[in-house]
Amino acid sequence: MNAVELEAFDLEQDVDVNTNYMGQSKSAIQTYYDKIIEEEKVINQVNINIGRLSTLVDDAYNSVMDQNTSVSDSEYFVQAISDANVLTKGYHDVGIQSQTNIEAYRGYILDEYDLIEQYAIIIDQKKQEMDDLYTRYIIAT
Repeated sequence: MNAVELEAFDLEQDVDVNTNYMGQSKSAIQTYYDKIIEEEKVINQVNINIGRLSTLVDDAYNSVMDQNTSVSDSEYFVQAISDANVLTKGYHDVGIQSQTNIEAYRGYILDEYDLIEQYAIIIDQKKQEMDDLYTRYIIAT
């Protein structure tokens, strides 16, 4: 292998390596995107559960306020409202964590896009260097 062939081989290797890196970044983006979808499902379920608890609290409150509800039943409903409040806080915390995770995944996706742009620039540069090498080789021969 002469010097020109060796240089061309090195340039091709650089292109291949950066192409592989682009593929890895694309795969990472898909993974992060899939994680965002899963976190959005968690948030949707949290919202559904909080909505159900809200309905339960409304019904329990109305029962407590009803003149025909006994004191012991009222105590039960007040406890149900208290329990629902605790559950709601837990669901809220889960939803906040999911939103935090989504923001992190979005940041990772943007980072991967930046890397893809860098790899594309390197690939373009190496391809230009190959074209220049080819031109120099043709002129020299």
